[in-house]
Amino acid sequence: MASNNIASGKLDVELYHANNGTNGVDKPVDGNTKLFDDVDSDLWEPGTLAWEKFTVKNAGSLNLKYLFDLNARNATVVDDISFASMLKVSIDDESFVYTRENVKALTSFTTLESFTLPGGLTVGENDVFGVVIWWEPSANDNLFNMNNDR
Repeated sequence: MASNNIASGKLDVELYHANNGTNGVDKPVDGNTKLFDDVDSDLWEPGTLAWEKFTVKNAGSLNLKYLFDLNARNATVVDDISFASMLKVSIDDESFVYTRENVKALTSFTTLESFTLPGGLTVGENDVFGVVIWWEPSANDNLFNMNNDR
């Protein structure tokens, strides 16, 4: 006679970040953590670059599937165009050196507004990756110049 086993487990995920403000040291992320804070949020201008290194850790006893997502709180909207649609996002190896020259050489960007990163971890496994957010100058930049007859 066959039998079934039903086992329970614990789902536990931990998220850490490191940037210039943390001196490269991983710090836990919670609901109050300010990310990409190496750029003053009032000073985003064409060419601005921000980055974070993230570590997603499966600290539970079950395999984990996750969807890493970013959103811009209170993004400026002008003529129905969100500032989040102007910001470019790229995912890179955590050892990537974040300079303007290296970022300009990257070829795989999406917009902040449409960015998601799916992942999966077995028990005890970590994913470590870097996220670059960059405002690349374009013909639409003047839309967000509030001194431009607005």
